[in-house]
Amino acid sequence: MGYGVPRDREPDVAVNYVTGRAMPLPINMLTSRALGLTWAEGTNLSNDPRFYREILPSANVIGTADEASRFFEMLLRGGVLDGKRVLEERTLHAACVETAYMELDRVLLFPVRYGQGLMLGAPLISPFGLGLGRAFGHLGFMNVFCYADPERDIAVSLMTTGKILFDTHLPALVQVLWRIARDCAPVPAR
Repeated sequence: MGYGVPRDREPDVAVNYVTGRAMPLPINMLTSRALGLTWAEGTNLSNDPRFYREILPSANVIGTADEASRFFEMLLRGGVLDGKRVLEERTLHAACVETAYMELDRVLLFPVRYGQGLMLGAPLISPFGLGLGRAFGHLGFMNVFCYADPERDIAVSLMTTGKILFDTHLPALVQVLWRIARDCAPVPAR
């Protein structure tokens, strides 16, 4: 997992697709303003090798669901993965300190709390589901959710290649996120 993809790994990159119905005009205008291009153009750009070869912060981290889960597992374990220290604990702590309080994110059109580079969960509702007050992670380009929840001791990576904002899939997607939170009970404090 990382920014960009070496040329020899380009055939391994999944293709993104615009799926579902066309977005209504007000939503289409908001996404065009946020992306600087239409939804279809943004999806097509994400499939262009010139896009995924470069380092574009906050735009093209590429990896598998397993790699993303292992990354968040490393964060969950205080910066250690497979017995090796990857990050100092203080770096992780700094990344999870709330720096932007719960407010409407004007791009996501959803209330979010932010740390330094990470989205933070919230006691009631968050981008990761219900009642995930200690969770931290990030969303990717539409229908990509990667996070860790210390309270439940889980690292999650849910990735799709279907790029649609609003359609009939949304209730099912939200239900999957809520079920993860519900079915993975909090673990007792250590």
